[in-house]
Amino acid sequence: AYSANQKQRRMQRQARDAYNAGLQDRLNMVSSPDGARSRVYGEVRNVDGVIFKAAHGANSEFYTLVVAIAGHECQSIEKVYFNDQELTLGSDGAGGFWVQTEPYQLSSIVSAQEQMAMAGTAASVTLDHTPIAGSVTCVQTSNDDTGTYSFTPTVDGTSVTGTVPIPTGQPVICSYQYTLAQPKARVWKYLGTAGQDIGSDLLASRFPALINTGTNDDRFAGICCLVVELEYDQDAFPLGVPNVTALVRGAKCYDPRTATTVWTKNPAIIARDWSLYAYGGGCVSAELHEAAFTAAANACDVSTDFVTPDGTETRPLYQCDIVCKLDAPPDQGWLSEIVESMAGKWGWAGGQLTLVAGVYHAPVATITEDWISNHGDIGLVKDSPLSDTVNVYRPSIANADAPVSGDGTGTTAAYAMAPMPEVRSAAYITADGLELPREIALGGVTHNVHAQHICGVLMRDARYSMMLSLPCKMHAWQLELFDVVYVTLPIFGLAAQQFEVLGWQFDAEKGMTLTLKKIDASIFDPAANFDLPNAELNTSLVLPWVVPEVEGLTVTSGTAPLEDGTPQARVLVSWDQSTNASVLQSGKIEVQYGEVT
Repeated sequence: AYSANQKQRRMQRQARDAYNAGLQDRLNMVSSPDGARSRVYGEVRNVDGVIFKAAHGANSEFYTLVVAIAGHECQSIEKVYFNDQELTLGSDGAGGFWVQTEPYQLSSIVSAQEQMAMAGTAASVTLDHTPIAGSVTCVQTSNDDTGTYSFTPTVDGTSVTGTVPIPTGQPVICSYQYTLAQPKARVWKYLGTAGQDIGSDLLASRFPALINTGTNDDRFAGICCLVVELEYDQDAFPLGVPNVTALVRGAKCYDPRTATTVWTKNPAIIARDWSLYAYGGGCVSAELHEAAFTAAANACDVSTDFVTPDGTETRPLYQCDIVCKLDAPPDQGWLSEIVESMAGKWGWAGGQLTLVAGVYHAPVATITEDWISNHGDIGLVKDSPLSDTVNVYRPSIANADAPVSGDGTGTTAAYAMAPMPEVRSAAYITADGLELPREIALGGVTHNVHAQHICGVLMRDARYSMMLSLPCKMHAWQLELFDVVYVTLPIFGLAAQQFEVLGWQFDAEKGMTLTLKKIDASIFDPAANFDLPNAELNTSLVLPWVVPEVEGLTVTSGTAPLEDGTPQARVLVSWDQSTNASVLQSGKIEVQYGEVT
């Protein structure tokens, strides 16, 4: 059982390595009209690739791209990025958005004049553009054109008012300057609904020879994507076509607790959706342990105060934001990554998929000697090998809290994989005698407080490494995978020790075989320190290297004659009889002596 557990952990690490390689490409836009799409959960930044591109215009000065973000309908597209720069978007009045961020919007200063309306000594005008501060001047020419008179008006936005020098004179001319913005990029957002038709909406008017309207060919239905149109300008695009990504709120998931389909960050609800997704787990509802998914979802939603060096940060206990690329086998990492974002476990039992969140569960039964059958051997492994021991975690996450760079470009590394502060235990390092670091990429985590807590859970859980394999009678039939039980087996010195069920097998002749792992409530405490769990002994068995002291030792000297009458010195050594069971059953008392010089 222990070997099987280690093999599973190795496979999980290999799957994680493959997943980490995919993370590096998540924010790189490439042309992939026939490429695999992604399934996006929670809120995360992503791009799948360019699925259509073509130029149009009298001089082919416009370049239009359809950029896929996810292979399904999404809740919303929150932000758009060009080359890691978050864009400011302004409505174009026709369903699209002009890019209003430099250098993709060029600015020039334009001079303009408008005539003011006069009413007695008052003059006023509403300018067509917002003037540059300090640029407004008002001038009136005399009736005989022999001179001009200027005055300083009052400017409020585009409203200009003032007092006319000559009420009966010539009209007043208001001169000013304004900034003319010339956007060189426009964006349209499509959420991937079943009824969307990008071909008819935009592409057919630009590429009539390429687009088939009225058919399903060029609608791009069911794909969440951006349509990006760039106008050629060397100043706006000095490096060529920008890398386009988007921050998206992903798939809506059915929540059995409310019987509604909603956007969510709850890892258990996301795991349920992925398990049922046709291109994911491919399960049917009957194959899911619904009670376990509901319990895990409730645990993840608990509002928790995470203490940080900068203060207290309040969030749900666990959240998940993840991109599941569909070009990899669904059993290679995705479900494990989702469940890892709640420091949990998943597995199959009785033909059903079940899982548990990283929270403490009270024991549901007590295993005693009455449970043990004689159809197998009891196996016990006290410690995990050094290769599986960790006392320093170095997590990396798609950091949602990454700041904007300070170089004035407005670029940000938000939602890009980045290393977070180490999670280390000085007590563990001292006990192990050296640092045993491990890098871990948490693909479903976007906040450092969650990363720190998950690494803490993993580190503490690994320290409770005692494994038991117990051949049981049918008493064990009541137990389910991931149940917590008390184990009381005096022969192993176990008295009401808590263990978690990690596996069980049934044989018609041999009965049930349980695989159990030691567990403790302190593992899951967000505020827990990294105290050594073996400060208290795992069992009450006597340690073999601890020798009981001999009590009541007395030494009495005397003499006794040999056969020839020669006196012979002798010593009588006596002590209190030992009460130690290991000495009485299979031990001995050893007497050593030597000549005193």
